[in-house]
Amino acid sequence: MKQRILYVADSLMAGGIESQLVALALGLDRAHFEPHVLSLYGPRARDLRYAPTLREAAIPIYLPDLGWSAREKLRGITAIVRTAHAIHPHVIQAEGYHANLLTRLAWPFLPRSASLFGTLRGVNSPKQMRYERLSAWMCSRIIVNAPHLGTDLAKRGHVAPRKIIYIPNGIDIQRFSHPPHDPQLRASLAPDARRVFVSLGRISFEKNMHWLVEAFGLLKRRGQLASDVRLFIVGPPHHQEAEQLLQQSIARYDLKDSVILHPATPYPEDYYAACDAAVLFSPNEGMPNVPLEAMAAGKPVVISDGANAAAVVDHGATGWVVPTGDTAALAETLRQVIDLPDTALAAMAGACQEQAAKYSIANLVERYSGLYRSLRCP
Repeated sequence: MKQRILYVADSLMAGGIESQLVALALGLDRAHFEPHVLSLYGPRARDLRYAPTLREAAIPIYLPDLGWSAREKLRGITAIVRTAHAIHPHVIQAEGYHANLLTRLAWPFLPRSASLFGTLRGVNSPKQMRYERLSAWMCSRIIVNAPHLGTDLAKRGHVAPRKIIYIPNGIDIQRFSHPPHDPQLRASLAPDARRVFVSLGRISFEKNMHWLVEAFGLLKRRGQLASDVRLFIVGPPHHQEAEQLLQQSIARYDLKDSVILHPATPYPEDYYAACDAAVLFSPNEGMPNVPLEAMAAGKPVVISDGANAAAVVDHGATGWVVPTGDTAALAETLRQVIDLPDTALAAMAGACQEQAAKYSIANLVERYSGLYRSLRCP
């Protein structure tokens, strides 16, 4: 019989966790698995970027469309319980911070036949790790997408190592390695640019895009930022304060001609194809998609060591690893990349694509399918 899987997600917006969930749901063999998706937040709080894709694949979606109040969280718990009893899943898998928290609060009222899977995709704060210590016993498994997250979960969260399963992220290798949707994007956005950097991600304090702008500002003050260098920051505003800080940094260094903000795009492959190097300088990550996607496109990555804790970027071979939060070191690395000849950057493409090939969606789906099949279902 088919295994029914209820994925409880924070949202279906354009994001790394969401893209991984959708890739998994779409990739499962529908002869053996029946995926369902409940998204806690809908149009009132988050966009539904991936909802049409799921609907086209005939994957049922449930949208309680929560607000941010405590009362709304209670409504979310009720929605999880009602949906679980309506479809009787064999597995309930939570994706995202609120999804994990609310699903575990709902646990006493869920069908006893369902196995509860928690997930951890990023470094937990002390408060979040306290929740893990209190509630991890409810989960049959907790899935992490990077080895360092599993080690941290066992050490700080006191979770039994036997419960922790490592399944790395998967990306659509062909999508990012083949010709992009718009091969003329660079010509249209930066026709005279000699060096183009791209940083994709939410404008939030988890990404700290303003650090990257500060590094560009340091280069400009030193007279090391040529007029033919561009940085495109591509992503939706997630925190208003983070967006304000980003805009203030651009204004402080008068970088409006060098740093250009673009909204979230359904075609990130176009920006990777248009750039010379991608940048991810967030304070910490689990296993981020941005460097994997960029490398699949044959582009090296400038990354903070906190964002590279999963060691997806090999310093000097597939990019450059910079101390986290050190904007002076970031500025110096960017200067070196700016000064590199085009042939040196092009020579890194093969190693980048070879590294990215290890993280395919096929591998992601195979690992999850094996995990689901290992369960005893009625």
